[in-house]
Amino acid sequence: MAIYNEIRVELARELKQSKDERNSAYLNNSKRERENKVIEERIREFGIRPSRTRIQKYRLWEEAKHICFYCGQPVGVKEFLEGAEVEIEHIIPRSLFFDDSFSNKVCACRKCNAEKGNQTAFDYMKQKGENAFKDYTRRIEDAFEKKEISKTKRERLMTAAKDIPEDFIDRQLRQSQYISKKAVEMLKQVCRNVWTTSGSVTDFVRHQWGYDNILHNLNFDRYKAAGLTETVTFDHHGQSHQEERIKGWSKRLDHRHHAIDALTIASTKQSYIQRLNHLNASRDKMFQELEAQSEDVKEKFSLLEKWMKERPHIPVTEVSNAVEGILVSFKSGKRVATPGKRYTYKNGKRTVAQDGIIVPRGALSEDSVYGVISCLEKNVSVKKIFEHPETIFKSYIREKVEDRIKEFDGDWKAALKSLKKDPIYLGVNETKPLEYATCWKKEFVIRYRLSGIKKKDIEYIVDQHVRKLVAERIDAVGEKDAFKEPLFADKAGKAPVNSVRLFTGLSAVEPVKYENGTPIGFAKPGNNHHIALYRDAEGKLTEHVVSFWHAVERKKYGIPVVVEDTNALWDKIVNMDLPDAFMNNLPPAGLKLEVSIQQNEMFILGMAEEEYRRAMEEKDYKMLNKYLYRVQKIASKEYYFRFHIETVLDDSLEAMSIHKFYRVKSLGAFSNLHPHKVRVNILGEISEL
Repeated sequence: MAIYNEIRVELARELKQSKDERNSAYLNNSKRERENKVIEERIREFGIRPSRTRIQKYRLWEEAKHICFYCGQPVGVKEFLEGAEVEIEHIIPRSLFFDDSFSNKVCACRKCNAEKGNQTAFDYMKQKGENAFKDYTRRIEDAFEKKEISKTKRERLMTAAKDIPEDFIDRQLRQSQYISKKAVEMLKQVCRNVWTTSGSVTDFVRHQWGYDNILHNLNFDRYKAAGLTETVTFDHHGQSHQEERIKGWSKRLDHRHHAIDALTIASTKQSYIQRLNHLNASRDKMFQELEAQSEDVKEKFSLLEKWMKERPHIPVTEVSNAVEGILVSFKSGKRVATPGKRYTYKNGKRTVAQDGIIVPRGALSEDSVYGVISCLEKNVSVKKIFEHPETIFKSYIREKVEDRIKEFDGDWKAALKSLKKDPIYLGVNETKPLEYATCWKKEFVIRYRLSGIKKKDIEYIVDQHVRKLVAERIDAVGEKDAFKEPLFADKAGKAPVNSVRLFTGLSAVEPVKYENGTPIGFAKPGNNHHIALYRDAEGKLTEHVVSFWHAVERKKYGIPVVVEDTNALWDKIVNMDLPDAFMNNLPPAGLKLEVSIQQNEMFILGMAEEEYRRAMEEKDYKMLNKYLYRVQKIASKEYYFRFHIETVLDDSLEAMSIHKFYRVKSLGAFSNLHPHKVRVNILGEISEL
């Protein structure tokens, strides 16, 4: 175990918990852990594997008295735990107010969840009518009076969007401080001297030592070149001054502010903190403007500032030079999957049912399951016809195309080129050259409750008869009240329409449900794992997108997640019995990997080759700093690279003008940036990959 001489820790500044508060928090956590163990056993009784999410769901179900918190309809616990027709609902949507705590969640049926959308619970129920809103508020007040819901949850349930509180960050910092103090207890196990300070002390010391403007000055030239600076006027000691500053600048726009704060904390001795506490009891107000303070307080601040400036510290120029060479490191290469075991529970005992299984380290797909239907598509281009001749509707056209492809030994591209000199003729007299055809195509669909259908959804309804009925109903009574009364597919009123199928327009899906070996249920894969760029035999660059789903599949079959040599790959799998759906997603033979691109990997972009080689050889980090980018997100022929020091996702034209990010939309544009894939380790050292 490593031994340290001294460790210094900064605690969250906003709130200082008393000993009683910390003890109370500890006791509440202990009580919650005991209750969770009881809930785990209850969940197992339903034949469901307990998890942290399911434990929370069970708590929400109990809290809601086994009903949907909005409509008051009964909710089955098993359906809620398995996510069927019942869901966890965020009272205030996270897009409006990011709070993923228990206090911002309730048990709700899927219908209410879908109807509520991006509204707060209060706004949603307010529009449901006076009676529904009264029932809702009565449920809240009854639950609060019986202490079944917390005061915070009651506030969330009664908060309109316009009244969202602005103190949420303060509340999170309260939690952060308690966590920090627990961290101190753990650090004392490896070091006797563990000292703590507060953020306000760090602010004060950093300011007195002149470190506040380091990042502003390092960024100034590139912002000024883009016209993003302004002249500001300020008062200092009774004198009016003017200074050119970056518009809207904050040190928190640059990741390197953490390094400057860490240096300040490391240089702040405990004796400094004791002196600061002695001279100023209200240390959280140290850095406020002094105009409204008494002469006595002003004098103390003046003495304090002078004394702090005289404490030994690293000169600003040295700190600035060091910070200019910092290369920010990001963790990339998330593990795709890990070996695991599957357990079963019987009579409360856990036994291993299966060993050596592959456990994905993330979501394989979105939650929705889609069906598939076949439709006819007119005027399909001749290129698609030759690429998939089996889909051609008319048999005699299909036979002609298949015969032509056979003439070229199955090479459909060569067969397609032959049409320029030797067209395929159609018609009674065979005088019309083949240009288009009607083909079968697969359409992926999803079933929705009729009550959730909006006017914008009408054009996507699969059944044309139902589509017409829905359109007529919405036109007649309006979208809001369209389905308060039943809708029938027949005139006799014996065939009610409860749900409809909608076209989704999806193409990249994976089979998840089979019937007699035929896939009938599909899911949309989650995020892309990586994009591989290959060179073919002619030197042409080609792209291959690999979803996280397919990356896990590769791991499952013992195939490299990132395929470097496709010839070696196909030699390896030629005798393996692999599903066609998997094989179709592999890169074709004859390709060599140029580079792979994965989220959070690092690239040097826009740097001349000769200058890049010199900077890498001489470890000129100040120069490399200006061209270092991380991969933010990837999609087919659309790669986002974010400047490594940026903390905010700013996609404005101004941000683009100073290269805060690159949005690359073609392989040619990517090549023109002279990309070099590099690795930056946690020590800030760079190496080429």
